[in-house]
Amino acid sequence: MHGAGETMELTHFNMIVDAICKKNQFQKKSLEKYIKSCSLDFLCYANAYLGKYVKFIQNIGYDVDFIVDAYLRTVKDILVEQTRFLRYGKYRYLSSQEAYENIYKNEKYMFQYMIGVALSQFLWKNHRDMFLFFRKHINVINGEKYLEIGPGHGMFFLEALSSNNFRAYHVVDISETSLDMTRSFVEFYTDAAKHNAAYFLSDISKHELECQYDFITMGEVLEHVDNPKQLLRSVYCHLKNSGKAYISTCANSPVIDHVYLYHTIDEIRMDIESSGLKIIEEIIISVDDVPQEYWEAERANLSYACLVAK
Repeated sequence: MHGAGETMELTHFNMIVDAICKKNQFQKKSLEKYIKSCSLDFLCYANAYLGKYVKFIQNIGYDVDFIVDAYLRTVKDILVEQTRFLRYGKYRYLSSQEAYENIYKNEKYMFQYMIGVALSQFLWKNHRDMFLFFRKHINVINGEKYLEIGPGHGMFFLEALSSNNFRAYHVVDISETSLDMTRSFVEFYTDAAKHNAAYFLSDISKHELECQYDFITMGEVLEHVDNPKQLLRSVYCHLKNSGKAYISTCANSPVIDHVYLYHTIDEIRMDIESSGLKIIEEIIISVDDVPQEYWEAERANLSYACLVAK
């Protein structure tokens, strides 16, 4: 599958997309539309990243079929959760403990899920646009120390390392599996040692780190916790007075491990601002292209990202 004036240069990206479409014809039409909306710059970035990501997965014993199957399972599971949400108006699990017992303890499922989410970063418009929003800011901001809370698949952390705009890079996560996978991928992808990268297994809302940061990234974390306000307050406390932070989350976004339900973007803004943080710039994406005037009535699935300061 080809797009945006693409030539044979996008070998890795096309290999993944073609494999997805071959296994699931329902994906073909939506992916064709999506690719047409991508810039060549983004497609080239995606191609380079996926080339190394595939090598990383192969290096730990899995093949392209496994990667594609993991992505398709993630898509299927989300469709199930969306159907359930439309019927009941709430997420499947109502606490992080429930999600832990039913999802996070299943290491095999979590491994596949993280791979699926990693691919979605390049194949879903909301994840693409939030990443580009982050990329725009991280490449022009610099300082002494960078912190990332909940790195997930490691793509945002890798972009921060690539900017080389900070003297030290820290990562904190409550999941040892996620932390190990991020570390392994980043060390496979780049020389993390030269960036002075350090990893902490901790719940930052309960255990304060010893320093403050010039930039904090917390992408897609608030919807996974019981008390987003407490976590946002931790961001405020760990941010230097002159610092900035990237925060993203979602409203009405039924995914199997989401537990905190934001109903509107205003609810998200209120939590951020009540923590003492000020929103400088924001981006809102309607996942299903629902017009803004119908967002509340249709409980539209919305992705949200912002740059904040004290």
